[in-house]
Amino acid sequence: MGHGLSKATFQGDAGFGEATFKGHAEFKSASFRGEGCFREATFENNAGLREAVFERDADFSEATFKAVAAFDAVNFERNAGFDNAAFEGDTSFKGATFEGDATFPKVTLQGYTDFESAIFHGLGWFADATFEGDTTFREATFKSDVGFLNATFKVLAYFESVTFNGAAWFKKATFEGGAEFTKVTFKGYADFSSTVFENNAGFLDATFKADADFESAIFDGVAWFRSTTFEKAEKFGCTSPPASQTTGSRWRS
Repeated sequence: MGHGLSKATFQGDAGFGEATFKGHAEFKSASFRGEGCFREATFENNAGLREAVFERDADFSEATFKAVAAFDAVNFERNAGFDNAAFEGDTSFKGATFEGDATFPKVTLQGYTDFESAIFHGLGWFADATFEGDTTFREATFKSDVGFLNATFKVLAYFESVTFNGAAWFKKATFEGGAEFTKVTFKGYADFSSTVFENNAGFLDATFKADADFESAIFDGVAWFRSTTFEKAEKFGCTSPPASQTTGSRWRS
């Protein structure tokens, strides 16, 4: 049996903290005009929040999603917190808009994770997150700073055509599968220091407009920097990629 609240309007605060949804929880196009609290909630079946609008803070901290979690095209007009949340099935924030800070520290995502075309206006924080399935941020836009410090990507990680307007911290992140940063634009500081790439890493046609730091990074596979542009200082330490992998790159200090 499902819980159907499609197009529902919550005029005040919506308190679902520690709630358990045993059937399909459907909040498609719902409007939350007060705070939306789903802290420590458990979704035992699919959770559908496509096109929902959260006008105030949304708190999904320590929530557990045991099946599909669909946040496609959701509009978070204030802060959105998913701290320590567990996503056991496929997860989609495709086309979602985060007007405030979006925090996902220590989150675990076991299935396919999709942030394609998502827009982050405030801080994006994924420190210590674990992505166990294929992950895509393709064509996402980060208008402020974003942090993936100590994050782990166990399979493929796609950041193709992403725009980072603020600082992008990937320090000490681990990419166990391939890492794809083709056509990415880094307008702020890019920190890949002590990052571990256990498989191939592609930065083809990427543009670094501010300082880029790859000091102490480890590339176990092929590191592709063809046609990459570094407009300011870059730091590779002892991990500079071989010349055969940087054909066409422009290095401007």
